[in-house]
Amino acid sequence: MRDLAAHRVARGSDAGAGNLYRFLLLTNHSGTSCELAGFPGLSLLNAKGAQLGARATFDHSITYTPLTVRPGETVSDTIHP
Repeated sequence: MRDLAAHRVARGSDAGAGNLYRFLLLTNHSGTSCELAGFPGLSLLNAKGAQLGARATFDHSITYTPLTVRPGETVSDTIHP
């Protein structure tokens, strides 16, 4: 079992004009807290492991605050595929 795992991508809103938003959910399966920092990214792979479409990009103009995830806690972030 992984200590921190993405266990599903939940449906978010559809903003129109081909824009989709989804929620990336991460659960801490360990017995200790962990700290997340930085920007999450997601790229889709086909059955052979080859990337589909362009790689994930990040808006580095947005600031972030490190986040502590307690054991058993699930956190989320909005992704715009």
